[in-house]
Amino acid sequence: MANAPKRLRVVNWEHPENNDFQLVSQFSVTGSLYICRPDLVGFVNGLPWVVIELKKPGVPARAAFDENLTHYKKQIPALFWSNALLITSNGTDSRVGSLTADWDRWVEWKRIEREDEPRRLSLEVILRGTCDPARLLDRVENFTLFSEYKAGLAKIIGQNHQFLGVNNAVRKMLEARQLGHGRGGVFWQTQGSGKSFSMASSPRRCCVSWPATGPSWSSPTVWNWTSRSPRPSRPPAR
Repeated sequence: MANAPKRLRVVNWEHPENNDFQLVSQFSVTGSLYICRPDLVGFVNGLPWVVIELKKPGVPARAAFDENLTHYKKQIPALFWSNALLITSNGTDSRVGSLTADWDRWVEWKRIEREDEPRRLSLEVILRGTCDPARLLDRVENFTLFSEYKAGLAKIIGQNHQFLGVNNAVRKMLEARQLGHGRGGVFWQTQGSGKSFSMASSPRRCCVSWPATGPSWSSPTVWNWTSRSPRPSRPPAR
């Protein structure tokens, strides 16, 4: 049909190189009372996805959260309408968190690709691990969830071990599928480490298109079970 509506894709998820990534220093945003200038704002196709606030060495990274980011969220909320993640750092202590996370939910990012990586400068690791174009798109598409709590809606973003664990597990499953032996391996997580989030992200990561040179699963079957037995029901009251 000549007049059929066309769908506009704001982000090219399959080919990160076809998107426009820009990092702006001291980006001025006019609020209701003040003009605020975050240290760094990362844009993807013109949308402000990443806000980074830095402190000098010796000043706790939390100061950037308490003194700057909390203030920005109140004074210039429009900057965060499309926000994907927030980062604070003093060079050696770097943390990443979601828009709704309290400071105790902000986490370090210690590794980029594998568990046995040598230790490197905190700021370098967190930037390469979260803001590399392909990894940033992967985080937004496959490792971002929303959950309803008594206090309201919370935005949850994958932590370092979840991002690496899920991606490595899915990669092994794809290799097993190609080779035909079906041995995908084990992704081990302990109690309280976010297993539910990992289980939610894994099927999603299987379904999305893998890089153009690799295989993809269009409709995988996922089985999910736990080792816990259901609690016995209480006997009826007499």
